[in-house]
Amino acid sequence: MANGMKVYHFPHMPVVQGDVAFLSFFNSLPLIRQILIREHIDIVHGHQSTSILQHVVMLAAKSYGIKTVFTEHSLFGYNDFHGIHLNKIIKWSFRDLDAAVCVS
Repeated sequence: MANGMKVYHFPHMPVVQGDVAFLSFFNSLPLIRQILIREHIDIVHGHQSTSILQHVVMLAAKSYGIKTVFTEHSLFGYNDFHGIHLNKIIKWSFRDLDAAVCVS
């Protein structure tokens, strides 16, 4: 891409059948670490709070001392099961962000 930007298509390999859980962190960490170190990443910018991979990369980046920024495009209510739990995950996962952008 122009200006040296690279896009990675991450080959997500489930730990178990239908894996959509935090276990993905341990399965994905070696490749994420390799990319962050090899490319000398200074800032990680994430989108889509419903993406497990986005949470994994943000947590990995913070563990290596890399600055993190997140952009949220949606608001999730507290009137249903999914919204309540997604808000809890977001609150826990984004507790150490360096910056956040909210778009409505």
